[in-house]
Amino acid sequence: MLEKKLIICKCKRVHEILEPLPEYDYRTPNSKLPTNGIYFFYEKGEYCGHGDGKCKRIVRVGTHRVDGNFRKRIKSHYNGNKNSSVFRKYLGGALIRRKDPNDRRLKQWFKQNTPTFKEIEDVVSCELRKNFTFRCIQVEDREERLCLEEQLIATLSRCSRCSPSDKWLGHYAVNELIRNSGLWNTQHVTSSNILTEKSIMRIGGLIDDNPRDKKALFLIPCCSEKRPNGYSLPWSNVHTKPEANKFQFLDRYRIQMINFYSRLSLEDAFNYYKNRGSEESRNRKVGKAWQKNLRIHKCKTMKAIDRYSGNLYKSLDHSITRQLRNGELDNVLIVSALMGIVAPTDLIPDYELMMMDKSPKNNKIWEFWKETLTAGEVKEHLKQIFSKFDYIYCLMSTATGYVASITNLLSDYLSYCIISKERGQTDKLRSWGRVLSKALSEGAVLPEEIKEVAKMHNCEVVDLNSLRVKRPHYGHQRQNMFGGVKMTQADKIREFVKKNYIEPARKEGKKQITIKAGDVDRKMKLNRVPNVNNVLGGKKLQEECNIKLIAKGGTPGSTTATYTYKILEASEMKTDATIVEKTSQEVKCPKCGYDNDPGNRFCEECGAKLNVCPNCGNEVKITSKFCGKCGAKL
Repeated sequence: MLEKKLIICKCKRVHEILEPLPEYDYRTPNSKLPTNGIYFFYEKGEYCGHGDGKCKRIVRVGTHRVDGNFRKRIKSHYNGNKNSSVFRKYLGGALIRRKDPNDRRLKQWFKQNTPTFKEIEDVVSCELRKNFTFRCIQVEDREERLCLEEQLIATLSRCSRCSPSDKWLGHYAVNELIRNSGLWNTQHVTSSNILTEKSIMRIGGLIDDNPRDKKALFLIPCCSEKRPNGYSLPWSNVHTKPEANKFQFLDRYRIQMINFYSRLSLEDAFNYYKNRGSEESRNRKVGKAWQKNLRIHKCKTMKAIDRYSGNLYKSLDHSITRQLRNGELDNVLIVSALMGIVAPTDLIPDYELMMMDKSPKNNKIWEFWKETLTAGEVKEHLKQIFSKFDYIYCLMSTATGYVASITNLLSDYLSYCIISKERGQTDKLRSWGRVLSKALSEGAVLPEEIKEVAKMHNCEVVDLNSLRVKRPHYGHQRQNMFGGVKMTQADKIREFVKKNYIEPARKEGKKQITIKAGDVDRKMKLNRVPNVNNVLGGKKLQEECNIKLIAKGGTPGSTTATYTYKILEASEMKTDATIVEKTSQEVKCPKCGYDNDPGNRFCEECGAKLNVCPNCGNEVKITSKFCGKCGAKL
């Protein structure tokens, strides 16, 4: 009697430990499943006597012997055949016996490695997909998996509170062990090796360490294919009313944005919105309000997923777009400069506003996001949204203001920025769309999974908190996001030449090397031949690579220009008189301020002409000290 109570107690604890885990079925993507583990099947209509009687009864426990085979094992149960899954064999036998105990196919059905019956396999697959779900735990060690499987089956089969219902399909099973144990198992059901206290603690620990129930949120920008009818926000006399829409997220944020645009006090704006009639009446006036307040005529609201029709949205799979339109996915939100953080199903008017636009107070939108909306009430509201997710992924450009605007908002969360390596903005948006589609369709959640998906589409994943994003950067002003160190185009060209030309030549023992400017420009895909020529002919490349320019060929400044260098030894570098330290003779670029080598016709960084006056733009000689037109000091 004592042993019976002990088994009931242990069985109850197993059910309670597994209860919080997510339930999966045949539609679950492989990415949500461990590569090694133990599974627990549940059958529709089967409940155990533990607790209030609403706890689902475990009807099968299983694992796999070959490492890395867990996902394949689950697939073989739902989509395999009797020769690949003993579970399907037992289930098919019971289905045959329930319909006709004298069916002649029953004998062959239980023979291993014999031809199967398609019509029976279809019925088995339908039964599994319709009535069976499973939970699982990750167990990497093979011996531990097999040991826990035996103890679990022995404990569950002996528990008097886990008796099957009268309608259980297993009552028709051919094997008596299945009928008596209430499990779709035959191995270990008669074992006396029940769960130990240590094993139960271990199962609980495995569940705590199991990452498969993690959730991910994806934040994407609002990008449109074209500007809406040429309209823009009339900053000079805007009088926006706060009844424009009813959003799922951040109504308080939207009120603050309205205050920001129209210079109303936040308190007045909120009271106006709060007392503006019923929710139903507000929704009826959505379209007219936006047409009037933003002066955008003939404008109707539509769902955000339809309003924002840029290349990112065009690159989404049709099935993903359909789910977003129907509100079936709750882990994708859109960051809008005007609307705040909105769901794909929120109604959006036609408008034109970007993070880099300025308000009447001369503040850029992203600055308002970063400074005003990251504290107090809005941040508390965001916690209710973001706290539901374990990881947050931002598919945004660091140069458009979006990432800069949300770094403070996401500082308390495990958040990552998915950066596209594509050159053009169109290609960047398309790559983000493909990454989002792949991640959603495969259920990718963990950072290592997202990194694999991103790599497939020429993107990389970076910890958002490690980005030193203070403001959007353009051209020569862009900073290296991994350390905040300035990395100019000239630096990139020098690094490329050093890595791909100089170092290989030095390793091969060559004494000199000739480099063609057109080859460097083509391989780097720069389309900046003057910049390449300036770098190849400059002193800085010679200093950094320990080389000496000894000859020039081809047409100067063109793709045919060649540069021949002597590869110096370490001892020659300091004594070579042709390589000197930079002096005050450097030419400062009037456009970007970069210090160029003397004699350069174009800036190494931005390609601007160097023979112009920074004050009046008059062309002057590089050697001139004063402008001949305005007299400005050069």
